[in-house]
Amino acid sequence: MPKKVLLVEDDFFIRDLYQKAMELKGFTVITAVDGGEAIELYDRERPDIVLLDIMLPTMSGMDVLKHIRQSAADDAHIPVIMVTNLDSPEAMEQAQQLGADEYWVKSLKPPMDVAESINHYVIN
Repeated sequence: MPKKVLLVEDDFFIRDLYQKAMELKGFTVITAVDGGEAIELYDRERPDIVLLDIMLPTMSGMDVLKHIRQSAADDAHIPVIMVTNLDSPEAMEQAQQLGADEYWVKSLKPPMDVAESINHYVIN
């Protein structure tokens, strides 16, 4: 059964590139365009991994991350990887404190590299 990725990205072009790269690697991809939709899909779909932008409409990726970590008390650890253009040590530190597993800057990690790199998080 293919592993399920929740991709949270508000930019259509970037979201499409990441989705296609992950589908080429055999993942099932569900997408959200804002923080509220991300929480709704996370709660309903229970993905195997979450790729989460920080700067989103309605609710920041950091707030989504807080929700995931608070609601995951009854679940196994779901990896959350921040994939953002925000190349900031402060944002990276905040994401790590909130429980992010990784923090990747989009310009430094192309979509195919992301798709390849998440594989080890979802191997069972």
